[in-house]
Amino acid sequence: QVSADVPFMAAGGAAESRDAVTWFRLPSSCIPFKALGLEPQALSPGLTNLGNSCYLNAAIQCIASTSSVAELTLCAHAAAARSAFAAAFADLISSLQTTRSGSRSAMRLIQCVGALDDRFSSGTQEDAHEFALALLGLLHDTLNRTGSKDPPLELPEVTPCSRHKLEAAGCPTSMVEEVVASQCWRIGLQREASIVTDAYQGQTRTRNHCRQCQYSQVRFEPFLDLSLCTISDTGPLGTLADVLTATFNRASAVSWHCPQCQIDVSAGQTCSLWKLPPTLMVYLKRYDGCSSAKLGHSVEVPMELDLTPWVSPSSRQKVDPLYELVGVVEHEGNSLRHGHYTAQARRGGVWHTFDDSRVTSSGSVPHLRHDRVTLAFYQRRGDGGALVRQDPETPATWPHAHPAEWGSTLHSM
Repeated sequence: QVSADVPFMAAGGAAESRDAVTWFRLPSSCIPFKALGLEPQALSPGLTNLGNSCYLNAAIQCIASTSSVAELTLCAHAAAARSAFAAAFADLISSLQTTRSGSRSAMRLIQCVGALDDRFSSGTQEDAHEFALALLGLLHDTLNRTGSKDPPLELPEVTPCSRHKLEAAGCPTSMVEEVVASQCWRIGLQREASIVTDAYQGQTRTRNHCRQCQYSQVRFEPFLDLSLCTISDTGPLGTLADVLTATFNRASAVSWHCPQCQIDVSAGQTCSLWKLPPTLMVYLKRYDGCSSAKLGHSVEVPMELDLTPWVSPSSRQKVDPLYELVGVVEHEGNSLRHGHYTAQARRGGVWHTFDDSRVTSSGSVPHLRHDRVTLAFYQRRGDGGALVRQDPETPATWPHAHPAEWGSTLHSM
């Protein structure tokens, strides 16, 4: 997240204060995919390399291939008069969606991004994942429907005390965690709600269990992407399924300050997926944190992904967690700051390889280089091609099953 006092670049190049921005509000609960009158073409344009810009070119091409990009672009168009960044994003994505072949330039967009986030202002090669998160974060800040700049509120947790209160109010034991998770979601939407969170935000469940006093605590946290280690104690992991299995629904030992013992203890911790977004961004960590050396082993990324095994068994999903691959960022090279990024992405049912301005088609099936994939974009099936505008006061728009009669009990916690 970029701090609230970072300036926007005005159309003439001057900086304008974020305080001057009028926050854009969506006109309806759902925005149809064809609202822009845009349809991906069989051939898609590339992006000119502006000097070490392959990382951002690859990330942009993948984001432009998700089904949520039309809604993102529509909202950015509506905010264009208030934000040069939103205008630059909308214009670039529209040109990638509506024109055939040739090459476009992301210069205007990267100048706006660089003015808001100095990591991308020097012209050096950066990480495609960091850029994708920064780009989506800036879009979220610009299009945040709440207009709030207040710090995040404290989220409730499932503890023996909160569990007892809910059960005493009539909440079935099997629904306690869902009710608390939905309250966490509502609190989050009071501060952070945009077309970006509608598309990309999910929720995880983490349980800590003290091995000394048996006290347990469950917390729920939002995410915009899944950042996953590709190695484990046993060595390199060879498939995305292996990576997910090493991360979720697996007990591990951690140091934790037990609220009941009031000391640091060795606790058991289990993390699982709780709610999943329409568009899922998966980052495969391929770099040694100490030396930035690349981990070059193959991690097979499937065309279809069923996340059911890694979703908490007690979490209900309104839409089945079945996903299909729509884009990947690949990196060729030996370290984080060197090498070359390319993308493979699906447009209009046709897979393309985007190597800056050079674009080739691979037909209905991509030729993935699994030892190079570092970022994968998945689209959930069954969403109907539209995003639901989530509102903190309308539980039906959330991904949770939220019985309203227990809400007052949560408010009093």
